[in-house]
Amino acid sequence: MGGGPLDSEHHEAGLAEPKEQARTDGTRALQTPSIWQHKPWWCQPWSIVSTGLGAVCFSWLLLHRWWISLPLTAGVLLWWWLFLVLVPAAYARGELDA
Repeated sequence: MGGGPLDSEHHEAGLAEPKEQARTDGTRALQTPSIWQHKPWWCQPWSIVSTGLGAVCFSWLLLHRWWISLPLTAGVLLWWWLFLVLVPAAYARGELDA
């Protein structure tokens, strides 16, 4: 794509340009790069999920106290919902920069 103002903004910001993707009906659509392409390894979905699971399992196995593990589990679920659902959705809508 050539030299328009959007191209220079993406280049200056270090963002990947949207890619064209062929649809099954023969038309083409712009596909925005995934938010996860801009994040370090410790902020990838697998690390977010494994850290949350590890924290809940560790608290239960070490303490055996439901009144500690239950609020921790609720916090982890909220954390997952925020960072694995809401933030990627907002990025896909163009409301966030990576």
